[in-house]
Formats: sequence, structure tokens, C-alpha cells
Amino acid sequence: MGYVQQAWASNIKIQIAEYASKLAKNTTYILDFVIVISTVILEILLFYAGVPQENQQITSIVFGGILTHYGTVVGFHRGSSKEKEKKRIWGK
Repeated sequence: MGYVQQAWASNIKIQIAEYASKLAKNTTYILDFVIVISTVILEILLFYAGVPQENQQITSIVFGGILTHYGTVVGFHRGSSKEKEKKRIWGK
């Protein structure tokens, strides 16, 4: 959890920096968008196109890795905020 908070703090510093470029401010969001879109596309392809039996194991490994990154992206953008809100409301 410490790494997520460090990344979040670093992102805030970049966003409020006066001389940071648009690329610096948007790179993380572009990468997150690519991860989410690639997860959705791969899921659709796996569901509709199917996978040959000899490639089933490697496909499962790659899809699991992409799902892990997808979970990290969602956790970073959505999970952290909800946990902070819960702590603020309940004082824990």
C-alpha cells in the first residue's frame, strides 16, 4: 500500500507543477487507458474467437498478467479514494 500512496503523491506533485508538460501530466492516464482498453479487447477476443489448445496456457498467463495490471489501475484510481472517504467518515 505504501507504493500506491507514493505514486499517488508523486502524481499530485506533477499535476500541480507549474512547468510540467502536458505529456508529463497525462502519461499515467494514457497508460492506464491503454491497460484498460487492452484488457477489454483481449477479453472479448478470448470469449468470441477462442484459443487453440496448444496456446491455452500462455494465453491464460498473459491474460492473468493484464488482469493484474487492470486491478492495479482500478485500485489506484478508485480504491484509494473510497478507503480515504471511509476513514474520514468512520474515523478509523
